[in-house]
Amino acid sequence: MTLAELESVLAGRLGLGSEETSRVVRAALSLVAERLAAGEDVKLQGFGRFCVRDRPARRRKDPRDGRELEVPARRGAVFRPSRLLREALNRASEAR
Repeated sequence: MTLAELESVLAGRLGLGSEETSRVVRAALSLVAERLAAGEDVKLQGFGRFCVRDRPARRRKDPRDGRELEVPARRGAVFRPSRLLREALNRASEAR
């Protein structure tokens, strides 16, 4: 599902205009991004949790020429689904 599809489905379900729905969805996603950038976890009850993970610096080999490269430390976002979401996904896959 793309962002545009999400906005369209929500507009239909909520009976809102597409422009208004787009502003709400984009504001919500922007807020999640701001909180993650601040190093906070974002917990959505019954859905899951977005966490910030620090990845340490490491060395790796360039597959093209075998040279060793230094990969700098960085931060990344990780999504951890809630137990309810995992159970729903497993029920859906068992029904197939």
